[in-house]
Amino acid sequence: MRDDLIHLRATLRRWTDRDSFWLLLALAVAFWGPGVWDRHIRERPWISAALAIEQPAYEGPTLLIRDIVEAHSPVSGERLIWIEDQEGARLCGSHREDGWEGRSVRTWSAAAFFDHACPIPETPWRACTRFVVLTAWGSRGSFGPYCSALFDPKIGTDHRR
Repeated sequence: MRDDLIHLRATLRRWTDRDSFWLLLALAVAFWGPGVWDRHIRERPWISAALAIEQPAYEGPTLLIRDIVEAHSPVSGERLIWIEDQEGARLCGSHREDGWEGRSVRTWSAAAFFDHACPIPETPWRACTRFVVLTAWGSRGSFGPYCSALFDPKIGTDHRR
């Protein structure tokens, strides 16, 4: 019995070497499929966004949406975008399909951001977005919502309480 324990301890020591760890990881991925990385190991969220509603200091569109998207790994899929009132009710929405990789910072006119599908409200509102994406290995994830601060058109700035 003691010889079996000594043999087991020696075997476990060999399998805890750094090279053995990578071999075990490769075998696990091969056994459970490549999606195991996305489902259990990859940091979440795979994609996130920050939105801000701004008034331009120059003549042009009445409102701008600053859109910062951070894809922590390459993904593609659907982006849902909508306008919410101050109680959180959706007033209008749209969607687009795209692929994301890395960080992107874009400034849109409010009409273009909502694909010209949403009239801009005269009451306080916020812009929101959500992502339903696939990784290169076919794993699916849903992330969000990500919303701007409440914007009050009468004051012309973010609505702070």
